Amino acid sequence: LPTPMAHASPQAECNGFRVLPVWETIEVSEENMAPFTLPAEALGFKPDDDAIVTTLKSGLLDRRIHNGDVPLKDSELLPLKQLRKEAHRRNLAFSPLVCQDATRYLSVAKGNHQKALGLMQATEAWRQSFFKGEPLRDADIKRDLSYGFAYFSGRDKCMRPA
Repeated sequence: LPTPMAHASPQAECNGFRVLPVWETIEVSEENMAPFTLPAEALGFKPDDDAIVTTLKSGLLDRRIHNGDVPLKDSELLPLKQLRKEAHRRNLAFSPLVCQDATRYLSVAKGNHQKALGLMQATEAWRQSFFKGEPLRDADIKRDLSYGFAYFSGRDKCMRPA
């Protein structure tokens, strides 16, 4: 398993889920860090309602922006509550990066909390197997990055990370 950066207590929670210890997943040397990682226009951006949630032909809501600045609709709160409850019932814990994306998993699962929980478990298992004890280092993928296949940042017209 990856080396934990900090130990989480058994009661520690993130977004209503039990949380696992945090480990370093990426290491970027200082010379490869941009001085500003968030464009100034993103700080004051206020998305319109259609950019936040789209209603699909089936009538289901498809959330497009998942962050704490945009409150969840009442219809989104019940599946999230069910997801949290099932995770607690099964005594499951996740890394904070998986916990904070619970609404994304629910969107992909079309509101099915059981399916969303399975996706969260699969993601957690992948993270633990991929980062086997050490972070991904920029120096290790420098050649790959020179081909332009991987991008760590960018924004669409609604300031969503791309």
